[in-house]
Amino acid sequence: IWWSGEEPTEISTINDNIAKMLNFSILYGKGAFGFAGDLGISVAEAKAFIDQYFRTYASLRKYLDKVLEDARQTGYAETLYGRRRAFPNLTAPNFQLRSAAEREALNMPIQGTQADILKDAMCTLHERLANMQTKLILTVHDELVIEAPNSERDTAVELLRTTMIEAAQLDVPVQVSVKCGPNWASLDLID
Repeated sequence: IWWSGEEPTEISTINDNIAKMLNFSILYGKGAFGFAGDLGISVAEAKAFIDQYFRTYASLRKYLDKVLEDARQTGYAETLYGRRRAFPNLTAPNFQLRSAAEREALNMPIQGTQADILKDAMCTLHERLANMQTKLILTVHDELVIEAPNSERDTAVELLRTTMIEAAQLDVPVQVSVKCGPNWASLDLID
């Protein structure tokens, strides 16, 4: 139970999974309808979550509004690294096309910047592993997966962690979690 009454005015408790889902839903342009479907709640309840979120984080609302306004004016959205993606449907008369373009334009600077950072980390890690048996084998969203012999485990963990942290110089610290195990199904978090 997240609140009492039909028209909530305050969210009293919210579990971590819902909070994470709300953060990513908002940052990636998902609206109340999509968020409601993800959680199995009414659109009104989802809208209440989103409204409370933006009351709490008003500066984020301003940022997202500016991203959309800039994209409408220029026809593109841009990552922190300057990579651009065009959105010609931002001015489309068709509501569905325009709405999809708006969601994608909101998503692009955040998810695109994350992709830019990961690509930089990937290239750097590949260079740092050049004289080792450890190999970069896969990327999954914002993760790098490496395969290392036990003899290189500690060095590989430290290289992976520092490479990911150093990949971007941001105003907030980059947080990295590293998991190790004999296979992907048996990974344990490394402190």
